[in-house]
Amino acid sequence: MSNSPGRASLVPSPSLQDAATGSRKLPSRQASPNVVEQQAIDPEPTEYVEPDNAQLLPPANFAPFFTVIEDTATGEHYHPSVHYIFSDDDQEIITAAAMRELGYDDSHDEPQEDDRSDATITILPPTQPGVKERYLLLDISPDGQTVAETQSMSRDWQVTDTDVCAAPTWDADSGSGNSALMLKIGGVEISHSDAESRPSAETLLTEARNEASGDLLAALDSLSARFDKELGALTRLLDDEPPVEATRAETQAGP
Repeated sequence: MSNSPGRASLVPSPSLQDAATGSRKLPSRQASPNVVEQQAIDPEPTEYVEPDNAQLLPPANFAPFFTVIEDTATGEHYHPSVHYIFSDDDQEIITAAAMRELGYDDSHDEPQEDDRSDATITILPPTQPGVKERYLLLDISPDGQTVAETQSMSRDWQVTDTDVCAAPTWDADSGSGNSALMLKIGGVEISHSDAESRPSAETLLTEARNEASGDLLAALDSLSARFDKELGALTRLLDDEPPVEATRAETQAGP
């Protein structure tokens, strides 16, 4: 601070006595225009609004799906384990699934007392010997009735189509409008085996002929139907087209 005389400050700091008694007179607006400018420049701080608990809850009309996965090549059905992740949830389970798909799995390792950095991997259930795990990501629309986007995290199994419909119930004649929804996911396994391990055309024809009791025409029809089914699954996988059954139903229902 300089001791040389100079122009006094327009707004000197109030003393402790003046601040306590409030006897100090504030300078007029004409005498201190900087006060008005300072008030205009510095806006009042905004108050933080606590989030409402209702915003953290799922939609009122949300209900878990009855989920079924179908292998379009073999016709086998599976009932997967489903985990719902909302927009405000921690998505560390997705990271854990991606790490497991890459081959990193320490679910069977004994945790160390000072090692807590890999806690995200242990949120998944432990792997089972002889069981192939595949992880699918589904983005549900805000209405909770349709699937907006589907992605498979497994490179050897891809999704071909999805469908949301009414789940089957024992009391089918009840006529209740609040029936649960079933999510059907169709997919196909992408084989990375060598061409030598695949069956030849002669082997396929022999197997089909044996299933048809030696009838050659029936065997050829069976192979043709199998080829059309696999080709349709591949087309939907590449072009994201609707299933053939849905296209035929729309054509028959149209004018």
